[in-house]
Amino acid sequence: MNTRSYLCSECGTETNLPFTQLNPQTFTCPSCKSIFDIKLDRTLHFKGKFIGDFYNNFAQLGEIINYKNKKYHVVGISTKKEKNGSEKWNEYIVVDQTGDLFFLSHGNDFFSFLQEIDFKQIENDLVSSKPINFLRKNYDYKFESTAETFCASGLFFNDIFDNVRALTFEDRYEGSDFISVEYYTNKTEAFKGIYLDESSFKRLFATQREINYTKSNVSKNIALLFAFIGLILVILQYVLNSNHTSSTTFTGMLVKEPNHHEFVKSGSYKVEKDNQKVTVEFVSETQNSNTSLNVALVNEKTNETHLIQGVKHFFNSKNYASSNKVQFCGINKGSYHLVFASNLSDQTQNNIDIDYKIQIGGTSLTWLYISLALVIAIGFIYNYTIVENTDLTRIQKFSDFINHKKKQPLIIVLLIIGAFIAGNYMFVSNQNCSNNINTSELENASYTGSRNHYVHRIYSSGSHK
Repeated sequence: MNTRSYLCSECGTETNLPFTQLNPQTFTCPSCKSIFDIKLDRTLHFKGKFIGDFYNNFAQLGEIINYKNKKYHVVGISTKKEKNGSEKWNEYIVVDQTGDLFFLSHGNDFFSFLQEIDFKQIENDLVSSKPINFLRKNYDYKFESTAETFCASGLFFNDIFDNVRALTFEDRYEGSDFISVEYYTNKTEAFKGIYLDESSFKRLFATQREINYTKSNVSKNIALLFAFIGLILVILQYVLNSNHTSSTTFTGMLVKEPNHHEFVKSGSYKVEKDNQKVTVEFVSETQNSNTSLNVALVNEKTNETHLIQGVKHFFNSKNYASSNKVQFCGINKGSYHLVFASNLSDQTQNNIDIDYKIQIGGTSLTWLYISLALVIAIGFIYNYTIVENTDLTRIQKFSDFINHKKKQPLIIVLLIIGAFIAGNYMFVSNQNCSNNINTSELENASYTGSRNHYVHRIYSSGSHK
């Protein structure tokens, strides 16, 4: 497209703008905001200067906008301000070489596209104060505003100092369509408009498309960073707990018959590594309401005994079943067996059945799942913070995280990893193991002989670390 130059006599800046067959009336220098009338011989006459700044500008002078397979250029950018208020909005004049033009406008809560229509087509309806009828659609009056130009640059086809009184009429059935009637000192203009959604509006501007592309790059790299952090946490979960990541499980049933010994002994089980957790879950059944148990883990070679005392049997008059869980800590490699000792004497007529499961080793993944969820949440927050508030060009490549100012991403990575390691030591590692007791009532007194029956609530717990 051909261009025409405009030389600012105030700051000496020469501005080249696309040529159009329309005759602009005003030029505003984009460098110093000086305002000039454009005479018929194309000379510029200084009129004043804007002191305000643009409001949330989306475009650049001369920027190309493609519409209906035609190429247009932005030739004028202005920020309007409500005459007796504080609300501001931007307007862009978009024109092609033949003089075909349209307007784009956006504010806090709207994004619109406008094209001029012949005012005479609706003039009679305005004079008679009726709803506007245009192209078989009815438009009802919605609101009125009076605006002044707060800041501008480029070419304009009206007196830029002239305040404008605008009446807005919205389609009776389609709220996205509207007509704007604008009154200037010496003329009246009418525009047919449509409200756009924000993303569609911004896609019209090359600058905004580039920003969206840049933001997309940033978001992609942040997603990769936090996915990498998640992978590190998964690896650390297994590295830090390598000694007891795998587990071995045994199950069995023991019965103390009436008029028999007061304790029962399980079969032999092997612990393959040192410093292991051994967890015993069992359901005890007895008709004696005052039964308590001591549970011991005995090394068959050294006779070393690990004892858990005071396991209470919650008496249940319907099925006589109670669920219990005990944990032995720091168990070293060797062969072991369990001993359950009750306070039932040899002479009692009551028996006690014990359905048990032994788990040797094993690592809870709860802390890992919590940590991964937190990593995802932090990633979303960090993405929003970076994309909205910092220099986006800094993180256009994944390697840019290393060169980021103040090493902020690396600090976040180290803090997350440090917190995970500390949490692992506190909640997962063998180092936090404690010999403890949990006694609980079965959910609905319908125990059917399966130890996996759902446990309802805990009645007592104790620590014997």
